[in-house]
Amino acid sequence: LKLVYKYNHSLIVDLLCSLTQGLTAKWVMNNAQATAVMAVQYAGKYCGRNSPKYIHALQQLLQYSNEFIQDQSSVELAQVL
Repeated sequence: LKLVYKYNHSLIVDLLCSLTQGLTAKWVMNNAQATAVMAVQYAGKYCGRNSPKYIHALQQLLQYSNEFIQDQSSVELAQVL
């Protein structure tokens, strides 16, 4: 992330989403969850809530939540977002 141009928000969101997938593949769950949330927050702030990048980040967060958390908060998160 340090090598990416800081105003290339689309690429940063993609990198955060890819990092989330990589962390879940390595079973580093706390960091994966934090990264997924960070991707959603970043995409919402810099790309807008109607952006495809925001939707992509939400998909990553919901996928993580549904696969690894599997509780009522996952359902509530999906309904709220």
